Amino acid sequence: MNITRNRGMKYGDYIIETVNYYFSDEDSIHASVETFYNCREQGYVLEVHHNENYNKSICIWICAQRNSDDPMVVWEETTIPKGNANMFTEESYYNRCKCFESIEAASMYVVYDIIKKYFNI
Repeated sequence: MNITRNRGMKYGDYIIETVNYYFSDEDSIHASVETFYNCREQGYVLEVHHNENYNKSICIWICAQRNSDDPMVVWEETTIPKGNANMFTEESYYNRCKCFESIEAASMYVVYDIIKKYFNI
């Protein structure tokens, strides 16, 4: 038997491991991960928050783009929404969504352009 995982989960695993590597010595932030699913995209949502100010948090959804299967990230200043299968909002999808040609480019974008910028680290 061969068990396979969808691309969104594979992309999520790669990006989460990259984030973990780059921030392994960073004590000012903490992250947790959950799954999300909306029938078109499925993957992981990474919630990162500041340790001293829990209200300063950002969610990063990682999945395969529905039309191209390219790595896609969507982000929003929020905590993981508990309704609607942990999904991003339509506003976030249209205003803070980016697709990448490679998983490496997506990972570096999450590290440098989202997390480091948001938390000024």
